[in-house]
Amino acid sequence: LNALAGAEEKLFRANAAVIERKCMEQIDPDDPDFAFVHAERDPSATLRSIFKKYARAILKLKKCFIITPSTAAVLFRPEEYENFDVVIVDEASQLEPVNLLPVLFRSKQCVIVGDEWQMPPIKHFVAQYERRVVAEDGTETMVLEPELSALTLALRNQAFHAEELLCHYRSKTESLIAFSQEQFYPHMRTFPAPLPKDEGLGFKDVYVDGYCDGGVNEKEARAVVKLLEEHFDRYYDEKAGTLSQSAGVVAFGEKQIERIK
Repeated sequence: LNALAGAEEKLFRANAAVIERKCMEQIDPDDPDFAFVHAERDPSATLRSIFKKYARAILKLKKCFIITPSTAAVLFRPEEYENFDVVIVDEASQLEPVNLLPVLFRSKQCVIVGDEWQMPPIKHFVAQYERRVVAEDGTETMVLEPELSALTLALRNQAFHAEELLCHYRSKTESLIAFSQEQFYPHMRTFPAPLPKDEGLGFKDVYVDGYCDGGVNEKEARAVVKLLEEHFDRYYDEKAGTLSQSAGVVAFGEKQIERIK
C-alpha cells in the first residue's frame, strides 16, 4: 500500500508539472502584465492577493473558471473584475440558495443544473438543524434535517425555463441505472451496453445475516473487509505496487465506517 501511495503521489506531481508547462507556453514573455510570473515569488502571498494584483494577466490567460460560488465571491471582487457573462451552477441540488447569491447577482445569464431526486444539502455540526427522533424502544437519536437546495427553490418558483435530461450514457451497464430509471426517471432513455452482463459490471447482492448494534453491523463490516481482500488479491500487483482496478466503500453511518477501517 505504501508503494501504491508513493506511485500515486508521483503521478499527481507529474500531472501538475504538465499543467504548469502548458500554462507557461501560453504566456507571452514580452507582455509586461506577465512580468510577475518570472519574478521571485512572495511566499506570504495569498490567492486572493494574486487575483487582486494581477487581474489583467489572469483574464488574458483564462476566461472560464471552475470554482465554488464562495470562492468566486472571494477571488473575483467587483473592484477588479466585471460581472460574469454566464454562470453555470452544477450539482445545484447540493447547494444552499444563500451560497449562490453572490455570483447570481453578478451574472448576466445563469444555468442551474442538478437532480431534484438527489439528497438536498445538509449542514453538519449545526445544532439548529438537528431533530430528536425517539425509536419504539425509547432510545433517542439526533438526526440532521436537510436544507432547501438552490435547484428546488428555482423549480418551485418557476424562475427558470426547465429542461429535462432525456438520455443517460454514463453507466457501463444499464443495470446500474435501472432502479433509478423505474422509480424516478421513467422518460429517460439509456443506451444498450456492449457488455450487459460481465464480471465486475452491475450489481451483485451479498446477503449478510447480521444486525445493527449501536450503529455497527459487525458481520457486515467483516464481509466488506473480506471482499476488499479478494479484490486486492485479484488486482494488486506487488512487483509494480499498483492496483489495476480501484475499489471504493460506502457505508451508512460513521460508526460503521470506522469499524470497517
